[in-house]
Amino acid sequence: MGGDIMLLVLKGYAKRNLLRAYQLHKISELLKVRGLPYKTYTYGKSAIAFEFGVEKEGWHRNIKRQKLSGEVQAIIDLELAIWELETGGNYSGGELGLRYEIQEFSKTLTPEKINEFKEMIKERLKELMVITEEKDRWEPLPRPEIVPFSEVFDNYFTPEYVAKILKIERERVIAWCREGKIKAIKVGKKWRILEEELQRFIQGLANYEKWCEEPLE
Repeated sequence: MGGDIMLLVLKGYAKRNLLRAYQLHKISELLKVRGLPYKTYTYGKSAIAFEFGVEKEGWHRNIKRQKLSGEVQAIIDLELAIWELETGGNYSGGELGLRYEIQEFSKTLTPEKINEFKEMIKERLKELMVITEEKDRWEPLPRPEIVPFSEVFDNYFTPEYVAKILKIERERVIAWCREGKIKAIKVGKKWRILEEELQRFIQGLANYEKWCEEPLE
């Protein structure tokens, strides 16, 4: 190992805990709780960075409001991530010194050990996002549509996003919206589902699965 940065890019849809942490600027705290690399080093580098998809963006003077699409990419520097998990990441020097230390450390890692850490990181990130694609190269998410400031809603999800989270067909979600089985509004000709309503569905499904697993008396 050593040389080029070894990337793992996971693309998918953010779960509520990750979206909430992003809104509250507490992603590092969330990563720490999940046993993932969370530190930011003196030159601004972190082992795990998230890129959130933005559906719409509006401006009022110098104030920006965004409507998140629900898409997210986790960009993982695998060498830095493994080094931090193994050593605790206690380093306060500059970028070149840290890179040298990581390169020396990475020489001791076998392919099997690297894959073991890679799978562990993926499994723990599944608690924060629904992973739909895995790559070794980063490509930026689509740029947002620029709209008037008043048209940006930040607490509604698209039927596509809800379908991905619930693991059902998009058409079923739209049918539920039309039938009033799920609380939604229409923005133009497009349905939007309230965030709290999605969480109600997720909790309801979890309660149902738990009930099904309980032994009969």
